[in-house]
Amino acid sequence: MEAKPYQKYEHSKIYKIVCDETNKIFIGSTVQKYLSSRLSQYRLLHKNYKNNQSRNYKEVFEVLENDSYHIELIEKYPCKNKLQLRRREKVYVDSVKCVNKIDIIQI
Repeated sequence: MEAKPYQKYEHSKIYKIVCDETNKIFIGSTVQKYLSSRLSQYRLLHKNYKNNQSRNYKEVFEVLENDSYHIELIEKYPCKNKLQLRRREKVYVDSVKCVNKIDIIQI
């Protein structure tokens, strides 16, 4: 039986990554089972960026640059699609001082 397209959003999460030295915060969302998997992706992207293997700058790099950070679950948010998830993420982006600068609804 084939999975319905929205089923991957049933385990959606909103999270924050916090720099332990500067207290800078990045707010994000994921459908991945483990937040550690999402953080590992960011670490790899950041490493590639620092080694000039990528020009794709991410706002989260402001939090990762000191190599002293942690990820925290803000909310489990089961939903039907990416737009619902991103709208919920935006509630948190708009409510705290964070490094997120892009209007995530427009992505």
